[in-house]
Amino acid sequence: MLNNQIQLVLRQHPLSELVNVDPNEMKLDEIEQEFLSGVKDLAFEKYGIDIVSVGIKRLGLPESVTKDVFARMKEDRQTAIKQLTAEGDAKATEIRVTAEEISKKVIARADAYAKSLRGQGDAEAAKYYRIFAENPELSAFLKKLETVESIFESGQITLVLDADKFVPFDVLKAIDAAAAKPVAASAAPMTEEGSKE
Repeated sequence: MLNNQIQLVLRQHPLSELVNVDPNEMKLDEIEQEFLSGVKDLAFEKYGIDIVSVGIKRLGLPESVTKDVFARMKEDRQTAIKQLTAEGDAKATEIRVTAEEISKKVIARADAYAKSLRGQGDAEAAKYYRIFAENPELSAFLKKLETVESIFESGQITLVLDADKFVPFDVLKAIDAAAAKPVAASAAPMTEEGSKE
C-alpha cells in the first residue's frame, strides 16, 4: 500500500521539489504528508495498523531513470549551446553589416573628396597647360629643370657629361652663360675719358 502511494505521489511532483539548492523550492514535508494521508485510514481499517508518520530516508533513482535524466540534461545543454551560438552568430552578422555600411559611407565620402581634389587639380593644371601651350620653350625649360633637380636630389649618381651635348644638362650651360654676362660687362676696360668701351 505504501509503495503504491509513493508511486502515485511522486508522479505529481518534479524532482526539484525533492532535491534542490534552494531550500524554498523543496517540499519534502508536504510530500511526506501526502504519503501518510494516502495510507493512514486504509491501513487502520484493513489491518488495524495506526501509521503515525512516513519519512523519506534516502533518495535513489533506477539506472534507467538516471540515464534518461543525464540524456535530458545533455539535450538541454545542447539546446542552450545552439541558442547561444545562434545569438552569437546573429550578433556577429549585425556587427559585420553595420561595419560594412560604415565602411561604404567612409569610402564614398573619401571618393567624393578625392574627385573634388582631382577636379581642382585638373582646373589648376589646365591654367598651366594653357600657359605652356602659348610658350612651349618655357615648358621645355621647366621640364629640364625638374629633371636635373630630381637627379641631384637622389644623391646616388655621379655624372661627368658634356653639358652642351646632353639634355637636360644643356640648361646648365645657359644658366652659366647668363650668370657670366654681368661679370663680363663690369670687367670691360675703361677708356681715358672714364667710360666703358
